Amino acid sequence: MPDPPRPPLMPHIVRVFFLQAMWNYQNLQGTGFYFCLIPYLRKQQPGVHLDWARYHAFFNAHPYVASLALGATLRREHDRPRDADAIKEFHQRLAGPLGLVGDLLFWKTAKPAAALFGILVSYLLYGDSLAPLVSAAAFLLSYNVLHLRIRWWGLKKGWELGDTVLSVLGKPPITRELAWATTKGALFLGLVLGAVAATAASLSPWTVISMVAGGLWTWACVALRLSVTWIVASALASLLIGGALL
Repeated sequence: MPDPPRPPLMPHIVRVFFLQAMWNYQNLQGTGFYFCLIPYLRKQQPGVHLDWARYHAFFNAHPYVASLALGATLRREHDRPRDADAIKEFHQRLAGPLGLVGDLLFWKTAKPAAALFGILVSYLLYGDSLAPLVSAAAFLLSYNVLHLRIRWWGLKKGWELGDTVLSVLGKPPITRELAWATTKGALFLGLVLGAVAATAASLSPWTVISMVAGGLWTWACVALRLSVTWIVASALASLLIGGALL
C-alpha cells in the first residue's frame, strides 16, 4: 500500500522550536508536544473541540530530535485516529531513545566541536577587532546548520516511518552526523592545542606545524578508536619531548 500524502509540515516545524516553551514539572515537554500537533489535529477535526487529555502525558526527548516523534505521531493520528491510548503510549515510549541519541549527537559531540571551531577562528584572527564577532558567528553557523537540518529531516522521516521510526537511529544521517562531529571535533581540538602550545613557547615559525600535527594526531587517534587516556598521555609526552629538544 502506498504511503498517504504527507500533510504540510511547515506549521509543525515552526511550532517545534517552542517545544520547551511550555515546559512544566508535571509532564515536562508534554504540553509543548501537544502544541506542536495542533495544526494537524485541527485540520482532521474541523470545528471540534480538541481532546487535550489525549496528549496530557509525560514527554521529555532531546528538543532537536523530538521532531522524529512528532512526525511519527502525526502518522499514527492518520492511520489510527481512534486509538487514543495507544497514541499516548507510543510517543511516550519514543522519548527515552530520542533523548539519549540527541544528547550524544549534540551535547556531547556537535556542540563541543562547533565551540572548538569558533575558538580556532578566534585564534586565527587574534588581534583583529572583529575576531569575537566572527568567532561567535562561526560557532553559531556550524552548530545550527546541523541542528536545523536534523529537525526538518526528523519531521519528514517520522511521518514516513511511523511505528518503525526508532529503526532510523542506527542509520544515516544520524550515524553520519555523529561520525562527522566526532572526527571534526578531534581535528579542531588538535589544531587549537597545537596553536596554543606553539604560541606559549614563542615559537611562531612552528605554529602552523604544531597546529597541523596536533590536528592530524587527534584525528588519527579517534579514527583508530584509541582510549582518551592514551591520547592525552601521548600528547603530553610529545609536548615534553618537543620542549626538551627545542
